[in-house]
Amino acid sequence: TLLENHAADSGAARTAHAAPTDSAELESNRVRGSVGVGPAVYYASTIPSSADYSVEAVVYCASNTGGVFFTGRFDPATGHHYLMGFFNGFGWGIGKDVGSGISFLGALAGPTSLTAGSSYTARLDMIGDHLLGFVDGSLLLDRTDSAISSAGRVGVRLDARSPNTGYQIDTLD
Repeated sequence: TLLENHAADSGAARTAHAAPTDSAELESNRVRGSVGVGPAVYYASTIPSSADYSVEAVVYCASNTGGVFFTGRFDPATGHHYLMGFFNGFGWGIGKDVGSGISFLGALAGPTSLTAGSSYTARLDMIGDHLLGFVDGSLLLDRTDSAISSAGRVGVRLDARSPNTGYQIDTLD
């Protein structure tokens, strides 16, 4: 099932952003990029009441290939957003996309590969210009950036993968 055809438990619709070249699919209650050539970027229809909020995702590692990110403060008009996630070979990171692709804010941290068959709970806290990244409850990333200040929306950014490979998202809150 394509992600845009499945409403969230909260009832929020999900919309594909126009810029990506791929789609996301929901399979076995996990969201993954479909087999294609580029990233899939989706955002929720609901807008948080404040720009200060947290986004939490349970990331599942089917195999160590590609990357998986969840987004906050996503602006559908521009595509600008903050993101946190895992990039194989580099680790966990916080970044932003303000029109020229992802740029990470500081060095990536933690392990450079994950354990296949395991899940990891990751959270991005956005409080003013302070961005905090947690993995399994431990603070891993502490960054400051003021490029995106509006509430925006929550979303996902996934690499293209087949059903049993790469990183997938179990839950997104």
